[in-house]
Amino acid sequence: RACTLSECLFFFDTFKMRTGPPGVDFYTYNAHTYKGTEPTSRVTEPGPSGATMEEMTRIISNLENENTILRSKSAAALPPPSDSVTKKKAFGKSNQQVKDLHRQIRDLEDYITELEAKKSGVDADLLKDEKNRSRDLAGRLEQLEIENERLRRENADLAEDKEKLQDENTSLRSTLVAEADDLRRELQATKDLLADSEQHLTSTKEKLVESETDRDKLRRDLKEAEDRIVEQNTTINNQKETQKQSDHRAQTAEKELEAVHKWNDDRQKCKCLKKKDAPDPWQKYMSDTYRSPGT
Repeated sequence: RACTLSECLFFFDTFKMRTGPPGVDFYTYNAHTYKGTEPTSRVTEPGPSGATMEEMTRIISNLENENTILRSKSAAALPPPSDSVTKKKAFGKSNQQVKDLHRQIRDLEDYITELEAKKSGVDADLLKDEKNRSRDLAGRLEQLEIENERLRRENADLAEDKEKLQDENTSLRSTLVAEADDLRRELQATKDLLADSEQHLTSTKEKLVESETDRDKLRRDLKEAEDRIVEQNTTINNQKETQKQSDHRAQTAEKELEAVHKWNDDRQKCKCLKKKDAPDPWQKYMSDTYRSPGT
């Protein structure tokens, strides 16, 4: 659960109480807090500030345990994020408490470092620097682990994407192979159709040449027929003209014969008509206006 403000203040007051005023021994000032840490007869080597090594070890162990408890409470004090305004306010309050706990943890760690330095006789600054470097390395290690975990997840996602892409590639390759087979069949069918078309075109050209030959022959036959028709028409026209002339001569002969008969009849009727009246007296009977004497 989250650390309450009263608990944070209690830890803070406890930490101030344990530090004690300047110049006062830590164990002497906080002896009532650490029960059972009094010096024993089997520990004879005094530690820094009058405390034995066993007492210093117990104090450091207790402080480390308390530090661990504070860290766990600090980790549990951070609630999950929410869109609620109330939870946001609680989150801000808990965040401040966590910051206070982290500050107390750092102070405890610094104090533990000083105690360890006093216990081991090492320079406190060097030990603090080493602790800081170790803390930084731990932070970097944590970041690297987080990054490594992220990379593992990304690698898993990439492997999944790779598998999907391989499946899609296989499917696409199968589709392309099928389409290529279809295209090859269509191409072969087109080639066959083109060959048939070329053969049909060659046959059509041959038939066209034969047709042109037949047409030339028909033209010649037609020209000969036209010439024969013209010749026949000319012959017919000549025959018509000859027939017309024959008809005209026949009609003229008939008229002359009729005129001669009329003239002979008139001559029989009228003795006054002499041959001297006309070179051919019967020709006047050829006229349509001639009127026979006595009529």
